Amino acid sequence: MRRLIPSFGARFTLAAALAGVLVTSVGAADKPANTDPDKAEMKSASDLSPTATAAELAIQGENRKSPLLLLAAAEILADHKVSERSADKVEGKGTGDNPDGQLPGLDMQTLIDRARELAKGNAEMEKAVEAMISTIESDSRGLVYRQGKGLESIEVEGVTYKVVNEGLDQIDPGETLTLENVVFEGGLPATILVVGDGDGDLDLWVYDGDNGALIGSDTDSSSVCITNWTTRYEGPFTIVVKNVGNIYERFYVLANW
Repeated sequence: MRRLIPSFGARFTLAAALAGVLVTSVGAADKPANTDPDKAEMKSASDLSPTATAAELAIQGENRKSPLLLLAAAEILADHKVSERSADKVEGKGTGDNPDGQLPGLDMQTLIDRARELAKGNAEMEKAVEAMISTIESDSRGLVYRQGKGLESIEVEGVTYKVVNEGLDQIDPGETLTLENVVFEGGLPATILVVGDGDGDLDLWVYDGDNGALIGSDTDSSSVCITNWTTRYEGPFTIVVKNVGNIYERFYVLANW
């Protein structure tokens, strides 16, 4: 039996890159770094919580008029679901637009709107900003953003799925593949779809990752399996796929996105 704990959090992201090294100039929409010694230096990303990192990026993005830094902050908030209730305002260093030293509410949509505003008039920057926003926003997400953002996407009948068995695309007769810690958004429809090459018979079981309870299964005689449910809260699930046929199968394990 093969077991896989996906290392979703290890992927290189825009937010990680910008948190580690601040961009000094990105196109005409960005200003040079402020050299005022009274301005606070940004801390290393490893020294900050996700919320604090997002706040620092938002402050720097506003001070530099950098839409990319603001979107890096928005990406972190999408990763960690920081809401307006948990961070209504961020104390900044003051800008021409905010003389009282306060930035707008630290929430994803506010940062996205401000990034669009700053990019306006620069066609190249507007295009880059919209491309980044499209990777952050999703109204139909099942698999959480922090796991799905770096995975291959597949469209099935108009629905976007992410390939969660990345790198393990073949399963031999009698073999079982277990994918642990597959995290879905809370309160939304969730789907696991297994698509084999059609030669044999694959079976699927989905378990609650916290208590081991069986959520659903599909054990018919085909190589296509599906399990649907609505999550009560954000949490991990365990996906088990077994080849019960007598020939190896090439296959995808897909989670809705």
